[in-house]
Amino acid sequence: MNYYKFECAGINIYYSFNYEETINFFRDYINGPYNDINGVYINLSKDYLDENRWLISENEKSNAFLEYKCLMLATGNSLLEYNRAVFHSVAVLWKDYAWIITAPSGTGKTTQIRHWKKILGKNAVIINGDKPIIEVRNDNSVWVYSSPWRGKEHAGSPGLKAPLGGIVLLQQGNSNKIQRISESDAVIPLFSEFISYPENPLQIRKQAEILNSILDSVPVWKLINLGDLDSAMLTINTLQKYLEETNG
Repeated sequence: MNYYKFECAGINIYYSFNYEETINFFRDYINGPYNDINGVYINLSKDYLDENRWLISENEKSNAFLEYKCLMLATGNSLLEYNRAVFHSVAVLWKDYAWIITAPSGTGKTTQIRHWKKILGKNAVIINGDKPIIEVRNDNSVWVYSSPWRGKEHAGSPGLKAPLGGIVLLQQGNSNKIQRISESDAVIPLFSEFISYPENPLQIRKQAEILNSILDSVPVWKLINLGDLDSAMLTINTLQKYLEETNG
């Protein structure tokens, strides 16, 4: 059986594909075909894929896209063992930190990042446009990496990583307002954005440990917004002030 290798947040991942077309989704990340004893090996049967066809919509009936989605969930589960998690969000590199903007699909994450780019230009670089990977290191620092799951716009590039600076929870509203929220208020909305289907209590525990480490390490803000340029400017100014207060 042939496996294709790519590095995912410092972990070697090996996929065996059922459909040749699936490779196209990972083209920028695959290093080549390898067979090795080290790393995470994932091989999903066609029966498994059929059982999980509900994961894609009626207009996304491609078998390759179904395999791509199922591999994402399987990878999310596997990475928990390595203190890493796939996280539904947009990650932007700015001021040497990764900033995560997260919210349920369709809430305006892409619009916010578009405004960031207008304001900051080349000073803001998209790490991943949909599902970056978060790592909690042994020193309890939290890092953010690019991943192959970059969203419809394919925003982000392989190899990008940065320490996490903070998280912004996005919510649509009738005005622009941002405020820092407590860990207890952040737990449920953040926990729901992990991309995995834990198969046992250990994986659930690992998710909780990763989230606790994130909340212990970085602040979380809630941004109620109109989705306009002013809301992005408000957010950027808030993060800038936080950096000045933290770093002196």
